[in-house]
Amino acid sequence: MHEDALTPALLDQIAQQTNLREGAEGVATFVRLTLQNEPVRLNEIARRMRLPLPVTTALRRELERAGVLARGAGVELTVEGRAFAQDVLGFGSASAAFCPACEGSGLAPVELSMRQELEAILGDAPPTRVELDQAPCSAETALRRAALMHFQGALEGRRVIMLGDDDSVSIACGIYLNARSGAHSSPLNLTVLEIDPARVTFLRNAAKLLDLDLTVIEHDLRNPLPANLCQSFDTFQTDPPYTIGGAKLFVQRGVEALRGNGGRGFLSFGHKAPAEQRIIQQNLIEAGFSILRIHPDFNAYQGASILSGKSQLIELDAVALDRRQAETWESAPLYTAQQTQRKRSYQCANCSLKVNLGENGVPATIEDLKNKGCASCGGGVFHRKSVSYRE
Repeated sequence: MHEDALTPALLDQIAQQTNLREGAEGVATFVRLTLQNEPVRLNEIARRMRLPLPVTTALRRELERAGVLARGAGVELTVEGRAFAQDVLGFGSASAAFCPACEGSGLAPVELSMRQELEAILGDAPPTRVELDQAPCSAETALRRAALMHFQGALEGRRVIMLGDDDSVSIACGIYLNARSGAHSSPLNLTVLEIDPARVTFLRNAAKLLDLDLTVIEHDLRNPLPANLCQSFDTFQTDPPYTIGGAKLFVQRGVEALRGNGGRGFLSFGHKAPAEQRIIQQNLIEAGFSILRIHPDFNAYQGASILSGKSQLIELDAVALDRRQAETWESAPLYTAQQTQRKRSYQCANCSLKVNLGENGVPATIEDLKNKGCASCGGGVFHRKSVSYRE
């Protein structure tokens, strides 16, 4: 595309071509981040924009076609693209206001000994169940959550409930308190509700290994809390399914669990487009919470392309809890896989065999498919044949 065609209208055009929910502003952000960091890795742009990698891949492709980006060691601008970014869009050099050491959280880095202890335990964790939206966070993230809860006075001497715990935050809390506060510091009550039987067994065994006073109950949170757990806790922590309905449901279970106003909540949830983010925040307010802080990119995950490997953590303060019980979840799908019916097709780079993830015995994730290998030739390299920009 000729330089004369590089006008602000290009941003709307590319947003429409890629079905980008963030619209022209999202395309402009891609260009700005490239200008300020070039050459930059594509997955770094995905992380900074909080978009799935397939979305940023589509954006790069369209910007290359428009003559804004050039292929190189990383993502970088053409001469015309740089003039477009600076002279047309008005972008300049990057600001150094962000603290890279704490990533904006204000928390000290996790001690290596604690991370190594938790990583050793997580080596025995059961396989991830993607149909339950499981995507365990890193050991460092689990310990950062424990550190944040402790720093905010929501862990030590508190009654704490984990609503789902494929992230093993309950174990991280035990390790963190033992290392930082000593044997006399602990929650008054630490309870986990978890749907996955294998995960329940793992958490119980890990707690026994650490001599951690932890109660783990197998429970499907689509059902209301057991009566004996209602209004019994000071703090809840959850990383729910990646749907808006899933977040709303798990937070409502937190409402059921808290003893009253003044209780605390810690919600980890994938970054969403602004309109969806507004819905999430509105749901939190309607449930009776004030939003104390939002920590962008607080959580790091392994293999969670739907989250671009990161998610936000939202601190909540109970101020006017809505005690009306959430009904048993029956009206709509809860997990991402139930809401997303698009096929995810791949082709073996060696023999060209085409497969759809999760169909006819094919693993449900590309990571598992690579590990298993092609059913025809055993190859482990696959090219994506169809792209869902919002999985």
